[in-house]
Amino acid sequence: MTARLLLSLPPRLAGKVAPATPAPSHWWLIDDAGGIRAGTSQDWPDVLPHPGPIIALAPVADVTLRQAAIGGLAPRQAAMAARLLLAEDNELNQQVAGEILKGWGACVDIAGNGRVALDLLAAEGAGHYAVVLMDLEMPVMDGREATRRLRDEGRFQDLPIIAMTAHVAGHGMKDSLAKGVNGYIAKPFEPEELLAMVRPYWRGLPDHALPSVESSFPAEADRAFAAGVAAISEIESAVLLRRFEGRLPFLARTLRRFVEDCHGWTDRLDAGLAQGDLEAALRQVHTLRGLAGTFAMSRLQSTLYDLEAVIKGGVVEPFVEIAEVDVQLRSLLAGLEQLPANLLELAVSADVRPVDAVLALLRDQLSEGDGEAEEVWRMNKGRLVGVYSPRQVAEIDHAMGQWDFDEALLILNSASQGGGGQ
Repeated sequence: MTARLLLSLPPRLAGKVAPATPAPSHWWLIDDAGGIRAGTSQDWPDVLPHPGPIIALAPVADVTLRQAAIGGLAPRQAAMAARLLLAEDNELNQQVAGEILKGWGACVDIAGNGRVALDLLAAEGAGHYAVVLMDLEMPVMDGREATRRLRDEGRFQDLPIIAMTAHVAGHGMKDSLAKGVNGYIAKPFEPEELLAMVRPYWRGLPDHALPSVESSFPAEADRAFAAGVAAISEIESAVLLRRFEGRLPFLARTLRRFVEDCHGWTDRLDAGLAQGDLEAALRQVHTLRGLAGTFAMSRLQSTLYDLEAVIKGGVVEPFVEIAEVDVQLRSLLAGLEQLPANLLELAVSADVRPVDAVLALLRDQLSEGDGEAEEVWRMNKGRLVGVYSPRQVAEIDHAMGQWDFDEALLILNSASQGGGGQ
């Protein structure tokens, strides 16, 4: 690693950095990867031959600071320096959008509503954020009002604002209350769509999409998780896994949070409607509809759309629609609860026996009605995705879950004889 030690402040950093408490043995090191790290002279004896004061580079993600410190940035390093503001009230949506953006190297600040977004922008100034991603539906102050107020201030006239909406495509831009935005993106969005939307305002972003920075996990753990998702009929697994490609550990954690948040969902909705708080009820339904879309739960998303429509139509006791949502949620959550919250659980529990040996053992156990077949299947179904197609894995998994070992054996044998993986 080559490194450069910042011993004095270039004129262009005036007002952007401040000296901290003097500590002669401590330094800030700027390496060739664009990293800025604190350490002592003992850490880097070759590049730190002389003592000096510690210099606080804050914010360290500011592209100006990095350019001044290391004399320019490679495209990926420049992308890493971009700062974006995400105005979104739902924590899961914050995590999903934030994960994608951070995976491309962005620094992301979060505002839980339009009021907080305005406060952050007022404090940081017009040039601090490369772009603002503004959800239109938020409590306290929605994205429409926040955008209007920003455009009323001269210094924010040119601030790029992208509206995010769970409404049908085109609705947000045609809505007069959404005037002033530079563009919109409908939720759920594909990563490529988000990248295309922010690219014009993200200077230094490479022409190709940046890869995820999340640590890789053993391939068998990824396959096992993918097989578990494919076994949940309420999820369009191909869509979901493509959408979170390279981010399966994050997806596993996020789906577990989704499960936790959805417990008691219909009870909370009933309570809100009983209290006459239609606005809160609509926001609750709208939020879950957006999440259902993000996680490729199209049937639930459609049912929530119907529920939202009847509430907007003035129905204060939509018992039939709520009951349908409840039935779907129960089935969906039961499947999701079988997924690991952490892919490391799968990594440490994987079976190391050859696949052929595992298949032979499974056939014997299933033919004998041995309950141990369920555990052998659980430990190995991820490894068998390459032998059987995701649909076949889902069918076997369902039969196992019903303890229908004859059916599971039939599918196992017929799929194998048919070549599998089709």
